[in-house]
Amino acid sequence: MWEVEIVSICLNAYVLSGYSPMLGVQAAAYPLAHHHGIILLGLPNSCAMQGELNGERGIKVLKAGPGWLEVAAGECQHTCVILTLPYPSESRLGELLSDSLDENAQRESYSRKVGTIFAKLSNNFRDDTVNIAVSHLFIRGGKESESERQIQLVGGACSVDPNALPDKAHYVALGHLHRPQQVNQSPVPAYYSGSPIAYSFSEAGQTKAVFLVDAVPNREAEINEIHLSSGRPLVRWSAKNGLKDVYKWCEEGRDSNAWIDLEVYTPAVLNQGEIQKIRELRPRVVNIRPVLPQTSEIAGERIKAELPIDQLFRRFYERKTGGHKPDDALVKLFMELLISSDERGSGEGGTVEG
Repeated sequence: MWEVEIVSICLNAYVLSGYSPMLGVQAAAYPLAHHHGIILLGLPNSCAMQGELNGERGIKVLKAGPGWLEVAAGECQHTCVILTLPYPSESRLGELLSDSLDENAQRESYSRKVGTIFAKLSNNFRDDTVNIAVSHLFIRGGKESESERQIQLVGGACSVDPNALPDKAHYVALGHLHRPQQVNQSPVPAYYSGSPIAYSFSEAGQTKAVFLVDAVPNREAEINEIHLSSGRPLVRWSAKNGLKDVYKWCEEGRDSNAWIDLEVYTPAVLNQGEIQKIRELRPRVVNIRPVLPQTSEIAGERIKAELPIDQLFRRFYERKTGGHKPDDALVKLFMELLISSDERGSGEGGTVEG
């Protein structure tokens, strides 16, 4: 997956890769993207092409090396040094970061490696430049959405300590998390701008945003959050009183600009006439899910199925022990046994009931 993790300087974009294996796309698209003022970087040591990006806007890459570039933008008085670290997996870095099976050891090794990379790249920062870092990382403590694909191992082994971020940067732009948020306990201003639109209905109700950064050398950056409103929001309707609720909400114009995921409680299966009427009243109803009395419990099971496996285990344990909560060591042991079973490929399966 490719994500715009920074910044656009005078409408020019710098795009880093996430965890997608399709890095060949970057090489094929680079010349065309470069002509339109877009720099694509796919690997941790990627090097941008020097020269003018877009003659009309006066954007130039003055200098560049593995993992960094210096950019001049039109009439801006100062240049900008940008450190770039596309998603740094072990395979992309070309090295084994830890030979330990201990989660904490793996996590600390990964954080140290990221910190070492940024510390080395930070040597390109100068006092007379605006200094920015860009990366695709999961920073410890970040708030995830249900729909997001996990890049960290069980327990967060591939999460990164906030202190690994470069401490001389005016601003650190991060990608991976879909929810706009500031990184807590970071030594410098670090933000996930998140996705510009909701990825799925699990992100219904989230406010999307971008961050406008005003930075000059030797001063703290000014950061303003700008909420996005032009895209259609995703909302969920749960009509507990059946079609009566649905018709009422449609007549009231509720969420008139939104895509709607509709769950309607009904004593009988909806007929084609009722479904057609709903779609005529509100064409942007994407899903219509009738909940019958005998299937209410099944709907509850569907919600449970969306939970992470460790949370399902915790529910299972509490139900079997009369409400006692499992300690973290037991949950960790369960997850290790589960992973070990999957790796052996024994074909023997089990079920954890919430």
